[in-house]
Amino acid sequence: MHRSLEPLPANQDSLIRAIATSTRAWHQPEDLASLLTRDPESVKDDLAIMDIAGWIQVREYPDRILVTLSEQAGNLLGLELVRNSRGRTRWQPQAELATSNH
Repeated sequence: MHRSLEPLPANQDSLIRAIATSTRAWHQPEDLASLLTRDPESVKDDLAIMDIAGWIQVREYPDRILVTLSEQAGNLLGLELVRNSRGRTRWQPQAELATSNH
Protein backbone atom coordinates (compact mmCIF):
# COMPACT_ATOMS: atom_id res chain seq x y z
CA MET A 1 0.00 0.00 0.00
CA HIS A 2 1.46 3.34 -1.06
CA ARG A 3 1.13 6.34 1.15
CA SER A 4 0.51 9.66 -0.50
CA LEU A 5 3.31 12.18 -0.66
CA GLU A 6 2.83 15.40 1.24
CA PRO A 7 3.29 18.72 -0.62
CA LEU A 8 6.78 20.15 -0.22
CA PRO A 9 7.93 23.59 0.92
CA ALA A 10 9.47 25.73 -1.84
CA ASN A 11 13.08 24.99 -0.86
CA GLN A 12 12.45 21.25 -1.12
CA ASP A 13 10.35 21.60 -4.25
CA SER A 14 13.30 23.32 -5.95
CA LEU A 15 15.42 20.23 -5.18
CA ILE A 16 12.80 17.99 -6.77
CA ARG A 17 12.70 20.19 -9.88
CA ALA A 18 16.51 20.22 -10.11
CA ILE A 19 16.66 16.42 -10.03
CA ALA A 20 13.69 15.97 -12.37
CA THR A 21 15.00 18.31 -15.07
CA SER A 22 18.67 17.36 -14.97
CA THR A 23 20.51 15.40 -17.63
CA ARG A 24 21.23 12.70 -15.02
CA ALA A 25 19.11 11.02 -12.38
CA TRP A 26 21.59 10.67 -9.50
CA HIS A 27 23.18 13.63 -7.72
CA GLN A 28 25.50 14.32 -4.83
CA PRO A 29 23.94 16.72 -2.31
CA GLU A 30 26.86 19.13 -2.74
CA ASP A 31 26.21 19.32 -6.49
CA LEU A 32 22.56 20.17 -5.89
CA ALA A 33 23.59 22.84 -3.38
CA SER A 34 25.95 24.38 -5.91
CA LEU A 35 23.36 24.22 -8.69
CA LEU A 36 20.77 25.97 -6.52
CA THR A 37 23.30 28.30 -4.84
CA ARG A 38 22.32 27.02 -1.42
CA ASP A 39 24.25 26.06 1.68
CA PRO A 40 25.27 22.36 1.42
CA GLU A 41 24.24 21.63 5.01
CA SER A 42 20.73 23.03 4.51
CA VAL A 43 20.39 20.95 1.32
CA LYS A 44 21.44 17.82 3.24
CA ASP A 45 18.90 18.64 5.95
CA ASP A 46 16.15 19.06 3.35
CA LEU A 47 17.14 15.83 1.61
CA ALA A 48 16.96 13.92 4.90
CA ILE A 49 13.41 15.21 5.44
CA MET A 50 12.49 14.37 1.84
CA ASP A 51 13.90 10.84 2.24
CA ILE A 52 11.76 10.22 5.32
CA ALA A 53 8.71 11.64 3.49
CA GLY A 54 9.28 9.28 0.54
CA TRP A 55 10.18 11.88 -2.10
CA ILE A 56 13.74 10.73 -2.76
CA GLN A 57 15.85 7.59 -2.81
CA VAL A 58 19.31 7.67 -1.23
CA ARG A 59 22.35 5.51 -2.02
CA GLU A 60 25.19 5.67 0.45
CA TYR A 61 28.72 4.73 -0.60
CA PRO A 62 31.94 4.92 1.45
CA ASP A 63 33.05 8.10 -0.34
CA ARG A 64 29.77 9.77 -1.30
CA ILE A 65 26.00 9.92 -1.10
CA LEU A 66 23.78 9.98 -4.18
CA VAL A 67 20.12 10.95 -4.33
CA THR A 68 17.36 10.75 -6.90
CA LEU A 69 13.58 10.83 -6.95
CA SER A 70 11.74 7.88 -5.45
CA GLU A 71 9.71 5.75 -7.81
CA GLN A 72 6.54 7.07 -6.16
CA ALA A 73 7.64 10.70 -6.68
CA GLY A 74 8.52 9.98 -10.31
CA ASN A 75 5.08 8.45 -10.88
CA LEU A 76 3.33 11.34 -9.16
CA LEU A 77 5.25 13.83 -11.32
CA GLY A 78 4.63 11.86 -14.54
CA LEU A 79 8.31 10.97 -14.94
CA GLU A 80 10.08 7.77 -15.88
CA LEU A 81 13.72 6.76 -15.60
CA VAL A 82 15.35 6.30 -19.00
CA ARG A 83 18.86 5.29 -19.97
CA ASN A 84 20.65 7.18 -22.73
CA SER A 85 23.13 5.78 -25.24
CA ARG A 86 26.03 6.51 -22.86
CA GLY A 87 24.42 4.42 -20.12
CA ARG A 88 23.39 7.36 -17.94
CA THR A 89 19.94 7.48 -16.45
CA ARG A 90 17.74 10.55 -16.24
CA TRP A 91 14.12 11.40 -15.56
CA GLN A 92 11.96 12.04 -18.61
CA PRO A 93 8.29 13.03 -18.79
CA GLN A 94 6.14 10.02 -19.67
CA ALA A 95 4.34 12.13 -22.29
CA GLU A 96 7.65 12.61 -24.17
CA LEU A 97 8.27 8.86 -24.05
CA ALA A 98 4.83 8.17 -25.52
CA THR A 99 5.38 10.52 -28.47
CA SER A 100 8.93 9.28 -29.15
CA ASN A 101 7.74 5.66 -29.39
CA HIS A 102 5.37 6.39 -32.28
